[in-house]
Amino acid sequence: MDRRVALAIGLMLIVAVLPSLLFSPERPEVPVESMPSADSLSQADSTESTEPVANAAPAVPQTTPEEITAPMAEQPDADAGAEQLVVVESDLYRYVFSSRGVRLVSATPKRYRSFAPGESGPAQLIPEESHFLVYDLVVGRDTVSLADWEFEPSRSRLDVTSYGTELEWVARRNSATVRIKQTFVPDEYMFDVEGDFSGIAMDAGLMLLNLGPRLRLVEADSVWDFRN
Repeated sequence: MDRRVALAIGLMLIVAVLPSLLFSPERPEVPVESMPSADSLSQADSTESTEPVANAAPAVPQTTPEEITAPMAEQPDADAGAEQLVVVESDLYRYVFSSRGVRLVSATPKRYRSFAPGESGPAQLIPEESHFLVYDLVVGRDTVSLADWEFEPSRSRLDVTSYGTELEWVARRNSATVRIKQTFVPDEYMFDVEGDFSGIAMDAGLMLLNLGPRLRLVEADSVWDFRN
């Protein structure tokens, strides 16, 4: 390319660009009354934040372990006199459970009689104020006794005549729910127990079953019975 042609092109570019750099167009002034105020901005933000979100899931209340460790007397909805006894019976046994903590208050094997002094008839194996089958709930580092929880039974009496007969107990405190399911068979003393809980702010837990302190003495020789 000829040097004069290149010089001419460069001068044309300078002439086209230089005026726009030296004389930039003035920006139009925005009237004060047309600009949004700080109050209107905050009001707009408040309006937007209060509008419901269509796809938002409702928050599920969760009870912390500390909220369910309070004694039953401190619970406003607790009924201290609401204890209910539920009889579970077959031809082999007769069990009585309390709705308070699902405690086993009586266990009678019908084919075994008591030889304790002053007693006759079938042996009753559970001493008074026993803690047989009282449950504890372990969540995190906290152990919650369910002994004073009032459970609602699915039946007021259960006659076991077939396999897989179930009795379910449900207790609630705040948003926490504890379920205990017992499954009985007519010709065995043993029965199955399953426990479950929900509404507690923990991902996992453990349910403990108390088996003590001992059975009731029903033999004529109490020392021999205790040692055995």
